[in-house]
Amino acid sequence: MRRMIVAAVMAAALGLGIVATVVAVFSDQQFTAGSAAMAPEGVDLYICEPDATPGPACGSDDSGADEIIFEGEELATPGDVTIWDIRLLNAGPDLVWDIDAFDVVITETNDPGGDCDAIPTFEPWILGKDGDYLNDNHPYLGGVATGSMLAYADGPRWFVHVEPGDYEDLRLRVTPPIEAGNECYSNAWSVAIDWTAIDEGSH
Repeated sequence: MRRMIVAAVMAAALGLGIVATVVAVFSDQQFTAGSAAMAPEGVDLYICEPDATPGPACGSDDSGADEIIFEGEELATPGDVTIWDIRLLNAGPDLVWDIDAFDVVITETNDPGGDCDAIPTFEPWILGKDGDYLNDNHPYLGGVATGSMLAYADGPRWFVHVEPGDYEDLRLRVTPPIEAGNECYSNAWSVAIDWTAIDEGSH
């Protein structure tokens, strides 16, 4: 009985035209290995003034990698723009960086009458290199970002992008509000800015 069943199954398979084939799979396996390392130097931002005075290959320098701005007495009137230029140098040998953000603290340092509530506004405008604010800077797409740089009044905004050994110039603008009245006479403010440069690949 067992032989008959086997024979019947084989006959049915042959009747359907089913052909059994043997497929040989040829393969090979090899190995790859290597290493990945971080850059030997980090992001290196150096700030100086864009003039002809000898400095760290980027202009005059009076406080190392930081920079003193608005040196001397600035006598502004309401709505009057006070400007100061700085140069942002990429002093590192390896990493390309972008100015990703800046934090501004404006502090009232003198208020003779104790009655001035005005706070100046601050804007950094890109001068670029040789007056070319576009240069190789990145436009910020999709709106106005905190930390973006102004290119020109009410125009597009750009992130400052600097290759190793290269630089970009900025013009810092501080403006007392136009509505400030006599209560702000002889007032004074200090302006402090923390600039954040990050490796371009970290965006």
